[in-house]
Amino acid sequence: MRYNKINILISYKKLLSIFARVRIKYILFIVILFTPFLTITQDLENLNYRNSKHQGDDGTLVFFEAMYHNSSSLSKNDRLSNLMKHKAHAFDFKIGVQTSGKKSWQQYWGYPTYGIGFYTAFFGAADTLGKPSALYLFYGGPIKRWKKLGVFYELSLGIAYDFVKYNPVTNPKNEIIGSNINAYLSPRIYLQYQINKRLDASIGLALTHFSNGNTRTPNRGVNIYGPNIALKYNINPVNIFSRKNASLYKPPIRPEFVKKERPSVKKMNFLHLFVAGGGKTTSRQLYDGPTYFVGTIAADYTRQYSHIARWGAGIDLFYDSSLREEFVSTQNVLIENLTQFGVHLSNELLISRVHFITQFGYYLYNRAFKGSWYIRVNLRVLITDSFGLQGGLKTLNGGKADFIECGIYVRLMKK
Repeated sequence: MRYNKINILISYKKLLSIFARVRIKYILFIVILFTPFLTITQDLENLNYRNSKHQGDDGTLVFFEAMYHNSSSLSKNDRLSNLMKHKAHAFDFKIGVQTSGKKSWQQYWGYPTYGIGFYTAFFGAADTLGKPSALYLFYGGPIKRWKKLGVFYELSLGIAYDFVKYNPVTNPKNEIIGSNINAYLSPRIYLQYQINKRLDASIGLALTHFSNGNTRTPNRGVNIYGPNIALKYNINPVNIFSRKNASLYKPPIRPEFVKKERPSVKKMNFLHLFVAGGGKTTSRQLYDGPTYFVGTIAADYTRQYSHIARWGAGIDLFYDSSLREEFVSTQNVLIENLTQFGVHLSNELLISRVHFITQFGYYLYNRAFKGSWYIRVNLRVLITDSFGLQGGLKTLNGGKADFIECGIYVRLMKK
């Protein structure tokens, strides 16, 4: 079935064709990795604030959003593009909160939004890939905000399901992904316009990635990108209540941003420990191959140089039992042959008790099977000030997934 393209997508197609000529997959990969480093350079205090004039409880500023995606395979020559002969159509439904700056971290980040969402897609290859849906958390904020217009970023992270996994007998064409349940990751940049006090319209560009982090093979990943349009409806439950019970009080539908004088940055030093484990499979034994244990011990020194960021460096010790497959006899492999040692540079973005961590590492020992360098993208959630949970993806010689690591975080020093 052919879909009629509306006029607004024609201009996007021309723009995307230009990106494709300069290898868009590499451009997007670099943007995603370096965005955390670039966001901290934004002068958030130059946004258009309004001083708050609170009169009682302003309530929780909630919004509902519906979004449509029109996406294509990121690579034009891989197996996925052969399966996706037509555009992928997807819909998002979100409920979120617009912060107003009542807490300091909200002001530091330019009054971000966060919430939960549901995604469902139609790839056009349902018998082979399935009809995946996802439940996710999202977080976003302004790049630049004017009176009614703004440029914003958003990152969604969650769990996708309803894939039809690879099976050599019943589904041999799906050489893309070997699991029914996968990770869902989707960064988005968009332009939003305020139509009236309740409605916002936006148009943007998103990259959507599905992968299982090598927990099962094959794991080539599903990567699609394309334009999207959305409509957002803003409400304030307190406003609805006050109209019935306190007609003289009119809480805002949109936030009156609180702005307080920003204190100076306390440039403190930290020492961290991260211990994690996981499992991975290899491409040598598709579908029913063994799951190998992998482990990580990492120590980091970081220094806080901003209200919202720290830089640092550290050391990594990795254990990967899947390296047994590199030897003729898999049973009598020495432990030093399954171990790698590396060093890394890191950057941490601090969003209240959630820390987004990006690290670029280099192997100093046993690089024969892993390549020279690696990337770690982790999310840390603090339970206490000195203890929390941390996990994410470690890559193999650049951007290719190596394994997913999940473990505990301990702060050893704060000075």
